[in-house]
Amino acid sequence: MNVKTSLLTLTLSLAAAALATAAPVRVLILTGQHNHNWRETTPRFQAIYKADNCFAVEVTETPWTLTPADLDRYDVLVSNWNTFGKRDAPVWDAAMKAAFLKWIGAGKGFVVIHAGGSLYYDWTEFQKLIGATWDKGTYHPKQQEFTVEITAPDHLITRGIEAFTVFDEPWQKMVVNNPAAQVLARAVIPQDQGGTGEPEPMAFAVEYGGGRCFNLVLGHTQQVHAHPVFGELLRRGTKWAASLKTQ
Repeated sequence: MNVKTSLLTLTLSLAAAALATAAPVRVLILTGQHNHNWRETTPRFQAIYKADNCFAVEVTETPWTLTPADLDRYDVLVSNWNTFGKRDAPVWDAAMKAAFLKWIGAGKGFVVIHAGGSLYYDWTEFQKLIGATWDKGTYHPKQQEFTVEITAPDHLITRGIEAFTVFDEPWQKMVVNNPAAQVLARAVIPQDQGGTGEPEPMAFAVEYGGGRCFNLVLGHTQQVHAHPVFGELLRRGTKWAASLKTQ
């Protein structure tokens, strides 16, 4: 074995060792209050992450009790939490909100699943972070089968993913609160099926300071939770939010 071959072998061995010992992406799923059935959906999302051993996942059913010190334990927060229709629901105090924005700005990530962004409507910076949400004028037709088209084929989250068909609740006329949010996928629901007949976003990527947010609008039905592309998008989006390579 010559010197070049020995060096190459050593380099590959070191790289393999680094991958084997790389720290997992530390994920905290926020849940416990939702206008959807969070008790059913949260275990499904946990299972999606467990299919990839690069994640270390925890769940809190009382996200409103988080403190600034708690944030240091995680790379990404995943929201399966909202306060939609609950004016008196507990939320973060001012200190926690400030700490969260500082944490995001330092390079951490946030992921929204379906209605997980339907909270903090009066918090401008949170709305910028998530890019878009359900708000006045937003609606959905009946749950139905539709095709999702990839609009950003070169993005790390969607690279190599082709158009796919799902059965889900297709949101229409989401309110975009951050014009810089990049739409990764869209779907057209015909007017005779209750839709606008126009391309409506199904996934967003948002850069916010040094951090990132992946907003996956899909995610209402059990059928879509079991869809392999939904799982792939959720895992890739979470890795991207953590500033890791997605593949």
